[in-house]
Amino acid sequence: ELVRAGTGEMLARVRAERQNPLGDVLWGGSLETYTANADLFAPTTLIDAPRFLAQDPKGRWHAFTANVIYLVVNTERLRDAPPASFEELADPRWRELGGIAPPNPGASATGYTIVAALASLHGWPYVASLLGNCRLTDSSDSMFKWVKDGEAAGGFLVETTLRDALAAGAPLRPILTREGLITQTDGFGMIAGARHPEAAAAFMRYLASEEAHQIVRAQVGRRSAREGI
Repeated sequence: ELVRAGTGEMLARVRAERQNPLGDVLWGGSLETYTANADLFAPTTLIDAPRFLAQDPKGRWHAFTANVIYLVVNTERLRDAPPASFEELADPRWRELGGIAPPNPGASATGYTIVAALASLHGWPYVASLLGNCRLTDSSDSMFKWVKDGEAAGGFLVETTLRDALAAGAPLRPILTREGLITQTDGFGMIAGARHPEAAAAFMRYLASEEAHQIVRAQVGRRSAREGI
């Protein structure tokens, strides 16, 4: 049974159910969020773990894909020159244009990654100024919809979503800022106390396999975090 939701919502559910887990594997979400909630995951040894760009020495999480996150603007909202840097997002003019729509970092792993990246680049006073121009969404999916439909002038999209949106003719423009691009490695882990640990481990071994990552590359179109793919 597959339950789909934002990383924050899923982690809250896993924590609420920790005395009687109803799930076996959490799949998706940034590695930072797994590290911050390490007590919710059971150490699991995967033979292919050394082939990945990032590893948890205790095996509580395992890397899956490496996402590129683009700053994007809605070209129907922003008709003049696009921002050249993330610093420009703190300019109050964005409020008049319709604001910026990042996902809430308390509910979205993507939002967490974005805020952490921007704070590391320009500091927390900058983030505070930026938030004055923002309308936080509850998930990365709703952020995409807001920017695509013009409810906000700017936002952040992962590479695969952006590619599909541009192919469908969405009025979006990706921005390569002078600071570069934000990247995020997502992962998976076995929930501590899982009812079906053997089946969960078998599924996780497959997620780490070369076969699975060839599918990630060729059919899903995402960047594998496994070396050699």
